[in-house]
Amino acid sequence: MTDAEAASEGAPASARQINERLAEVYETAAKALDHSAALAEQHARRQANAGRTDAAEDEHRTAEWARNAAQRARDMADRARKVALEGRPLPPPDPKE
Repeated sequence: MTDAEAASEGAPASARQINERLAEVYETAAKALDHSAALAEQHARRQANAGRTDAAEDEHRTAEWARNAAQRARDMADRARKVALEGRPLPPPDPKE
């Protein structure tokens, strides 16, 4: 191990490393949300088949919410990757988005 490697071993993570890790976390969240949306759609079909239309509609709304949240997570992952390449910290998300 070189002196530079030894010195960097204890150094805090760079903005690039942090943003790359954030992108991984957002991608994992997106996958989980996609899975939740698929489960909600399955539940909606079961509810509809059982004649419970109100419950089916609730499940469809839940699935839509999960799909939208998954897309937002993927957007944040893309944003974190872009900022990582620039080597700067990720700014907070715009609440209007």
